[in-house]
Amino acid sequence: INQDLTTYAPTLPTPGQTILGSDFITTPGGKGANQAVAASSTLQGATSSVCGGEVHMIGRVGNDVMGHSLLSSLRSKGVKLGEDDEATVDNV
Repeated sequence: INQDLTTYAPTLPTPGQTILGSDFITTPGGKGANQAVAASSTLQGATSSVCGGEVHMIGRVGNDVMGHSLLSSLRSKGVKLGEDDEATVDNV
């Protein structure tokens, strides 16, 4: 579970060159989190007679804005985070 930090630049820098980016965005990411969201999306789109279930994610995030944002994003996509859908965060 991680927060992707992306900036856009007009060209790729050459070795040793510094260039300025024009935009900056943050998006939820991480291989496992992305797979959990995809699986949850697939289950939500399936009829219960064909398949059913829940997707649970086990992971750890920091006790900061990004950590809370990541948990909120996973919950909004239907991913379960704990026994009562409550997850704890660590002070990093």
